[in-house]
Amino acid sequence: LLLTVALLRTAGESVPDSCLGRLRQMTQALVWLSRPDGSLRLFNDSANGIAPPADDLFASARAVLGAEPERRSGAFSLPGTGFRGLVSEDQKTRLVVDAGEPAPRYQPGHAHCGLLSFELDWSGRSVIVDSGVHGYDGDPYREYVRSTRAHNTVSVGGSEQSEVWATFRVARRARLVSATSGTDEDGFHFSGSYRPYHDRRCLHTREIDLAGGTLAVSDRVTGSAGKRVVSYLHFHPGFAVELEGHVGQASCADLSVQVELRGFDRIQVVRGSTDPVQGWFCPEFGKAMPASVIEMTIDSNDQREFGYVLRMGSA
Repeated sequence: LLLTVALLRTAGESVPDSCLGRLRQMTQALVWLSRPDGSLRLFNDSANGIAPPADDLFASARAVLGAEPERRSGAFSLPGTGFRGLVSEDQKTRLVVDAGEPAPRYQPGHAHCGLLSFELDWSGRSVIVDSGVHGYDGDPYREYVRSTRAHNTVSVGGSEQSEVWATFRVARRARLVSATSGTDEDGFHFSGSYRPYHDRRCLHTREIDLAGGTLAVSDRVTGSAGKRVVSYLHFHPGFAVELEGHVGQASCADLSVQVELRGFDRIQVVRGSTDPVQGWFCPEFGKAMPASVIEMTIDSNDQREFGYVLRMGSA
């Protein structure tokens, strides 16, 4: 679109202010949905190495729109997409939450089962990540990357959030019920809920709080009594994850994350499994890297509260 505007101007055509305003909004959204190094958040069918890098697009925006988007800090919300989150003043700590229904509504074939999932960067390092996308038609990871288990969210009764199959097929869809976010003197707070396609009486509610070096996630599933509930937490491939009881330790070269788990019957770490496919990070088409995911299971849903706390510190 930026190129189109440049060509129109070269041809002596005028461009409506409303169009330029939309382009400014789009480039500002890219600031929130990319990292300082220009790589993308991997929600839905996002993949690095396909479109021009974010820095190139920002340079184009400067040439076409007269200014680059602002590198703002604080809480943000993109109502048209559902994405909400927080950027620290130094730009190095970033939380992005996916609170949007499968979209666009007329053709959501690039959507994944990632409602209420999130990505977390801490001190400039990717910590909690989306699994990304590996390929399309006939790709061995296609079913996996679209599935609920490939995201930092919760599955109920072994079913997906939305009815997805084949390469781009989507039928009945998860329905967002609520989503709010913001900051106060205690930090950043997110609260949201949705109903999965397979049981409209079921309601998954999630609260996320980020303050200082601590991220707390609290979940509850009402309805679907007796169904198996599984929560997933995907770490960047650079982290090694170990469990001892209901406490985990995720470590990389310069960062250590303590993981406190509560409310679960069974917990395990999976990395690079092929049967079923689980524990893979796909930052680009054709690239799959083994990555640790903590699977936390409630065998029979009794509407209890469950969740985890991440405490960041130096390795």
